[in-house]
Amino acid sequence: FKELTKATQEQQILYLNLASREKELLQQLQFIDQSEREAVDYQGDRERKILENQAQVEGLQKENLQIEEQLESAYRERDGAEQQKNEIEKQVQELRAHIQIAEVELKKRQKLWNQARERLQELELRIKELQVKLANVSEQVVEKYGPAALEFDIKSLDPALSLAEVQTAIDELKDKLERLGDVNPLAIKEHEQEKERLTFLTTQRDDLLSARDQLLETIQKLNTTARKQFMDTFKMIETNFQRVFQEFFEGGKAELLLIESRDPLEANIDISVTHKGKQLNTLSLLSAGEKTLTAISLLFAIYLVKPSPFCILDEVDAPLDDVNIGRFTKALNLFARDTQFILVTHNKKTMEATDSIYGVTMEEQGVSKVVSVKFE
Repeated sequence: FKELTKATQEQQILYLNLASREKELLQQLQFIDQSEREAVDYQGDRERKILENQAQVEGLQKENLQIEEQLESAYRERDGAEQQKNEIEKQVQELRAHIQIAEVELKKRQKLWNQARERLQELELRIKELQVKLANVSEQVVEKYGPAALEFDIKSLDPALSLAEVQTAIDELKDKLERLGDVNPLAIKEHEQEKERLTFLTTQRDDLLSARDQLLETIQKLNTTARKQFMDTFKMIETNFQRVFQEFFEGGKAELLLIESRDPLEANIDISVTHKGKQLNTLSLLSAGEKTLTAISLLFAIYLVKPSPFCILDEVDAPLDDVNIGRFTKALNLFARDTQFILVTHNKKTMEATDSIYGVTMEEQGVSKVVSVKFE
């Protein structure tokens, strides 16, 4: 009986174990069924998302093709503008060379003009001296021989006079000449020399005046070309400045203004900015960060017209908060395709956006060394 009871108990324990195992297997089966249903639902959801992503990928590919076409067109326009700029710069260099040559020639002609003017003054003074001497001689002749000695004219002789009367008149003239005394025979020759000199100086003066007129005309053409190039460049920079400023300050507006002069080459340039929700009349009312972003906007606007291979920025991000730092670094990444930026900064977010970091450390007292890190 004990053996039967023991066997019965063992069978009951076995039965309980089997029942528990059966319950456990049923629970696992239910969990597997639920997992299978969830897997089917998840698979269907993923297939729908794959289809949606494929449609988005196709749209993005089309958009990418359009952007590539626009980029190629922009590159072509940039190359054309660069070629036009090179041609204009070449013309400007040629004009500057012509101006330098003209200035040298003008200095030479100015020197000749001054010499001619001095010589002309000397001649005028000499003429006045001769006129004074002539007046003195005339007075002496009148005092010595009477007024008739200056009034006689051979044309006044009557054609009907006889030869004897004419001879008598000639003898009287000879007598008057003898009484006048010695005459300087070189006076006529000196007069001819001085006349030739005056003609030469007058010609030099006319050449100088002509060269001056040509130089003034060249300067006027150069000023006209410079004004046109300045205004074209100023308009492009102003348009770029407005666009870049709006990217930094959403809802803001910015303008570049020429003031206080009719000549754009001599005019002052003023910056007028308006932020969203407030009206500003002067840059002094802006905060340090706003002033910094405004200056950076103007710098990038100039770079869009004429990129520079290098740009060094020293602590420009110091007044900026984290949001504006993000905008600043985003703009730097865009312009880094054409310009290499070197930044002096202590801002961690700015350092995260760089390609390389160079710092100075002092592991030993008094010994500094440069450490570089490249982010690839």
